[in-house]
Amino acid sequence: MESLSFINSIGFTGDNYVTVTINSNDRIDDYQFSIVNSSGNNLINCVKDRYEVNCLLYYIENFIPLKQLAMKNVFSLEDFQKLIEQISELVLWTRDKKLIMSNTILDLDYIFVDKYSYEVKLIYIPVMSNDHVAFATESFQDLIKKIVNISTINNANEFIGLVLANINTQNLDIVNFKKNISSFSIENENVSNSNKRISGFIISILIIGFCCICIPLIGNISKISIVTNYINYQAIMCFSFLFIFGTLLALTFCLIGNKKEKKVNDIEQNCTNSYSYEFEKSEIGSEKLRENHKNEKYDSTISKNIEYNPLESEQFDLESRRVRKEDLKKIINKGTGVGTQILLDDAVERQAYIIKNGLNDRVNIDKSNFIIGRDKSISHFVIMKSSISKQHATISNIENKYYITDNGSSNGTYLNCIRLQHNKRYELNDKDNIIFADENYQFRLK
Repeated sequence: MESLSFINSIGFTGDNYVTVTINSNDRIDDYQFSIVNSSGNNLINCVKDRYEVNCLLYYIENFIPLKQLAMKNVFSLEDFQKLIEQISELVLWTRDKKLIMSNTILDLDYIFVDKYSYEVKLIYIPVMSNDHVAFATESFQDLIKKIVNISTINNANEFIGLVLANINTQNLDIVNFKKNISSFSIENENVSNSNKRISGFIISILIIGFCCICIPLIGNISKISIVTNYINYQAIMCFSFLFIFGTLLALTFCLIGNKKEKKVNDIEQNCTNSYSYEFEKSEIGSEKLRENHKNEKYDSTISKNIEYNPLESEQFDLESRRVRKEDLKKIINKGTGVGTQILLDDAVERQAYIIKNGLNDRVNIDKSNFIIGRDKSISHFVIMKSSISKQHATISNIENKYYITDNGSSNGTYLNCIRLQHNKRYELNDKDNIIFADENYQFRLK
């Protein structure tokens, strides 16, 4: 990528910063630098010449790379649409601010997202260079394709088709792309699906009624022998009764289905509202983000033509080198008289449990495959509610890491307000929220 040739190296420092070293023969433009730091929530703030000459330091706060978010989470259609819209808007924003579009790093590892609100921030390199608009557009297209390829999105086939149809256009106009994406109405789609179900139901009833009642009745009135020989008025009355009974039965099932669907939607909405409130009012989310950021290994390749030497977060992780109180008892050579003390690995197995919100009763995860459900003969933890399936979900312990799997439950399992796909494993972290149908629990590691 010629337009990023001014980057000498880029990497993570492990303490919520990204360093970008600029070639010594390239100049940092003060105007662009001031725009970056006065952009509010649009771009990641930048500090100039922090460690060495021509070194830019970007403070990524508790945001995580888009690649990490996309690979570890299941998006709802609304959240995925919001994500694509934000990226498109930010790319256009740089142009509107008279910045150089091709100076924006459009790479999954260096676009940062809030894990819970999906707020997006970009890294912009404020260096004097020519604006390679064609390159910027091509990078944008490649980015959107990669996001679609690595993301898991619920009920979004139509929207994904729209995204790919627009992004694969030659001479892409990003303004039109954003307009088309924004015009996709999720609400109208849901209403349309509901209308299709209702229309299908009405048409089916009319066809059955016409075949079972109208044709025999017309045949008897008109004295058509092929009808009167087999069907009389008494049979028509019987057909009419069965038709009315069947219609009422089908209508009952339809209403129950709509009520169940509305209940699921209410759970998702309430879950989202309560979860957002919780993370706005506490530091739990920040702690989790710091932990994920610390343990993540990044693939920092941005350009086919530039070789980068990223700084992996482990090289700067001083916390992992400090002695914890509970580990002091594990000194190997205590009392041997040798001056040097060596500590064992502090990766101690931790006790996992779930706890119902508002209660203090712990449910220890003491099996490698711990089943939660309604069936007493199979489940290790029984929740006796009709909304819970017989084998609703399983929490697994694999190499001292915990995962949750929804076992094809009727009313779903939610992890941090995202409904899990059936029979797919998701990693659990301390203080994750889990909802089994409408039963709210929190996962804890002691």
